[in-house]
Amino acid sequence: MTPITSKSFGNGSTVATDDMIIKAWGLMSDGGTIWDEDPTPEVSVTINMTRSDHRVAPEAVFFDTDLSGFDTNTASGIEDYDPSYHDKVYLWDYGESYRYTAPTQVIAMDAADGGNRTDSRYSRGPLGAHVFRTPGQHTVRLVVIEPSSGKVGFGTIQISVGDPDAFHAGRSTLFVDTTGGFRNAPDGAQRFKSLTSAFAALNAAVTPHRIVMERGQTHTISEPLVFRPPANAAGVSLRIEALAGTDARPAIKASDNFSGDQLILDRTYFDGSGFDAGSTFKGLELRGTWDVTTETGDWGINGITFGDFKANHCLMDDCVIMNVNTGVRTLNLRAAIRNNRIICVNDTIVSDWSNYGWLDGEHSHTCILGSRFAQNPDAISGGDQGGGHNNHGPYRVGAPNTTILLASDFFSATGWSLIRSIRAVQPAIRWNTSPAKGLSSQLNMQNCAAESADAPIVISAASANESSRVVNAIIEGTLVIGGFNARRLIGVTHGGLTIRNNVLVFSNTEYDATPIGGQSRRPDAFVRTPTNGVGGGTDTVNLTAPMNIYNNTLINLSDAGTADVYQDVKMGFETWNVVNNLIHEPNAGTPNTPYTPLTSSVAFTPRYKGYRPDASTLYTAYANPTDSASIWAPEIGSPALGAALKDPNACTDFRGNLRPEPPSIGAVEAD
Repeated sequence: MTPITSKSFGNGSTVATDDMIIKAWGLMSDGGTIWDEDPTPEVSVTINMTRSDHRVAPEAVFFDTDLSGFDTNTASGIEDYDPSYHDKVYLWDYGESYRYTAPTQVIAMDAADGGNRTDSRYSRGPLGAHVFRTPGQHTVRLVVIEPSSGKVGFGTIQISVGDPDAFHAGRSTLFVDTTGGFRNAPDGAQRFKSLTSAFAALNAAVTPHRIVMERGQTHTISEPLVFRPPANAAGVSLRIEALAGTDARPAIKASDNFSGDQLILDRTYFDGSGFDAGSTFKGLELRGTWDVTTETGDWGINGITFGDFKANHCLMDDCVIMNVNTGVRTLNLRAAIRNNRIICVNDTIVSDWSNYGWLDGEHSHTCILGSRFAQNPDAISGGDQGGGHNNHGPYRVGAPNTTILLASDFFSATGWSLIRSIRAVQPAIRWNTSPAKGLSSQLNMQNCAAESADAPIVISAASANESSRVVNAIIEGTLVIGGFNARRLIGVTHGGLTIRNNVLVFSNTEYDATPIGGQSRRPDAFVRTPTNGVGGGTDTVNLTAPMNIYNNTLINLSDAGTADVYQDVKMGFETWNVVNNLIHEPNAGTPNTPYTPLTSSVAFTPRYKGYRPDASTLYTAYANPTDSASIWAPEIGSPALGAALKDPNACTDFRGNLRPEPPSIGAVEAD
């Protein structure tokens, strides 16, 4: 690996962007920053952004790049493996900072290792996204480092975000206060005592309007709020937000006799077409009536459905969705590829679902930023599909265009399929389950937490009837925990995957589930292709795309046997780049601990409490113990220190710090 060229970069030093907290990236040895350096002359970094029509706060903005002058540059072909997506360090600074409050496990990770994952201002990876909450001018900066050549490039772009109070001044704001006092109503706003009457006015508007709701009030509805503006509308906005403040979020709740299958349905373009539209939900709480702990209530009510006729900008910011079938549904029945559409969930909590946290059928830019998609740990483990039971996991996307998962918290505890007579817990993340020809699907997953009793992450076609296709996908900086049913932690059928700088853990739980009607399992491999022909309809392009697994910390706390780094059972990928991974299996019959001494620190308390077949029974022997969610690092004397000398090699570590030269084996550098 060629050291990064810098006037002060040397053995034991790290580099950083300026204005960043030192713990985020570290300072250079002379106190300077990488932004002070001269770029490599022949290098060019262009930042591209996709924005909303209205461009007012809060606004979700998606970023990608075009590179030139590096040894590998942005690929131009559809369905191509793009080396520049995988082999570089991308550090983003969005110029606006606030702390995510939703992803509790990621917040705990920061507290455990001094990371800075939950500062919205910074991220890493080839795709970027940020929700700008503050009106005004913002400078977005990007540094791109090519470790193999030492080349460095910079990109900068300016963004002006409008003031929503000015954009929706006067009568274009519809203020709702059930008391009729209206003491906090904005000047000139229309006034309503009920949400349904305000929504009727919003539906009739032919220019952008918004609903602002007084805090601390609950609105019980008996039928869906369906947004379907007139065909002659010159501009529309399905925008509902809480009044600024710190009191309780306004709640929209389904009545016990609710008639319909969603609380809110977005049909922005159903009767017409246009370009001036936006759908934004800010500071709201949405509740159905489903109780996951007893499997009672209405199983079929969804939270928000962005249908086929939705706006180009769909944002949920600082919201809570609970007790529903699916929290967020994004549909694309016409299978259109929409490179100008952003669907973003930011700093939001989704929990207590019967079906999915988010079921994503989109071909657009979808983002989960600083959010929590976590099933209730007391949920019944599940039952047959078709209604009346808990069935699926936090996040499933069928045929993605681009997906960004940053600093978010995913937990799965329920499922429908059977392992003998017990329910198999679904993955926390299922990505690209129904691949579409003509899509260059991209994933950038950074600094997340993912936990399940089975495989937490599956980058795979859903069945043997679905074809596997080459993707460009990165999983990095993520703590992954699998429990008593897990034989793999990351499942794959799509070529073009990079897994680096992660801590992957098989928990120290009981793997013999025969006493409760299941199987006796054991960890097979940290990364594994399916054994049953899933995704078997593949092609040469997919199988020739590299599979990269490097600089991960792989912890097997099971006493059921040792695990391979990877197993390719059915697919037959031609290239597996597997180097610099730290393996630690202390509880195996013959311990496999080549990199001791190591130190571990608990990052958070795992949520999985054990198998729960009904409301009154809990088998705690199958819980994920506390030490499962630990971060493992080499201590002085470990042969891992400074030993990662083979390429490919990660220049950043688990937290996002740039590594010293020479770097260590595994995801974590010693402090």
